[in-house]
Amino acid sequence: MTGKLLIAGLVVLNVLLGAALWQRSSEQKAFAQMGAAKRNLLIVNGVSGNSNYIYMLDLNSGILSVSRPDPVGREIKFVAAQDVNQDLARVR
Repeated sequence: MTGKLLIAGLVVLNVLLGAALWQRSSEQKAFAQMGAAKRNLLIVNGVSGNSNYIYMLDLNSGILSVSRPDPVGREIKFVAAQDVNQDLARVR
């Protein structure tokens, strides 16, 4: 009786593990730089006070964007964007 119960328990455990593995493999995955346009990015991490910031400069378009990781919601929040080419034109 205990042998059959042990085998039944192992079968149930294998089914649960297989279902969990299947569910994890079917989740959408994020791929960087997908699409037709290849982007050249310069990415720098910065710290201001207690906050981390991610600075991304698109070298093709000259757009500098700033984002901040939100540790509570586990997402990245957009802060601002600036066209660096326009700034350089004003300085010249």
